[in-house]
Amino acid sequence: MARPLVAFALLVALSTATATSAAEPTDAERITARRLFLEGRRLRTQGDLPAALKALRAADAIMQVPTTAVDVATTELDLGLLVEGHESLVRATRWSGAGPVPAAYRKAQEQARALAQEVEPLIPLLEVRVAGDNDASVHIDGRVVPRAALEAPYAVNPGEHRVELFVGNDKVAEERVTLQPRQRLPVELRAPRPPAPLPPVVALSSTTRPSVVPTRSRSEAAPWVRPTALAGLTVAAAGVAVGTISGAISLGQAGEVRERCSAGRCDGEDASLLASAQSAALVSDVAFVSAGVGLAVALTAWLWPRAPVAPTVAAARGGRVGVVSVAF
Repeated sequence: MARPLVAFALLVALSTATATSAAEPTDAERITARRLFLEGRRLRTQGDLPAALKALRAADAIMQVPTTAVDVATTELDLGLLVEGHESLVRATRWSGAGPVPAAYRKAQEQARALAQEVEPLIPLLEVRVAGDNDASVHIDGRVVPRAALEAPYAVNPGEHRVELFVGNDKVAEERVTLQPRQRLPVELRAPRPPAPLPPVVALSSTTRPSVVPTRSRSEAAPWVRPTALAGLTVAAAGVAVGTISGAISLGQAGEVRERCSAGRCDGEDASLLASAQSAALVSDVAFVSAGVGLAVALTAWLWPRAPVAPTVAAARGGRVGVVSVAF
């Protein structure tokens, strides 16, 4: 029986309310607020707390009086929203109106004051500490929290929470925590060290002396080495060929006349054949000597010391000497 009487008193208070805002609610707004209030009460009785809270908040936004604020707060507390419920209770206690204050309002404020004192110790607290980058931003449950608000323990509702650290648009650290009523939990987020600064950039002016870029050391043969080596190999090959053929001719002719000549003396045609064999032998000797000389020339050219290649010039403008300016 007490609950219907309280509801009736609240409805009377809604009907006679004087608003604290600059503009007092119109009659149409009062009717709307009354219907929203009753609907919120009905939904809360049926257990549909989210829908009840939506209706009661709408009624409170119109009237802004202690009675509607207390109903909003109790529904928020039933949903586990300790932070929001506590603030709704505080708002109810701070209400003040012009003229006589209805008894229902005074009773609602007393109830709000007592309930707020009970709820405040139950609110969990996060102690967030950031190590590293001072420009990093802290996000709790996707909402940016000013660093000044983290100087003291940060109030949150019981349950799971996501604490993130961002540097610019990049998330560099994250912690997921679950808090119970009355719990006070420290969370430390560490930002990575900033990258080492880049070395100074050297800007070359139009009068800068050509700078040399170090390259892998290498050497290059003189221009005459390759053709000389090829010529020596050609002479060697030709000498070997001519010497071999001439030697074979000399040996063949000498073999024919050696049997017919006595004591190394030959007459007539044999003497002519012997002279031809000796000439072929001489040609063979000269050819082999030439082959040896050609091979020696080729090897000498191939093994000739090579001159080192000059390093690559990276920048040169007219070869004029100037000043190198350094940009930091």
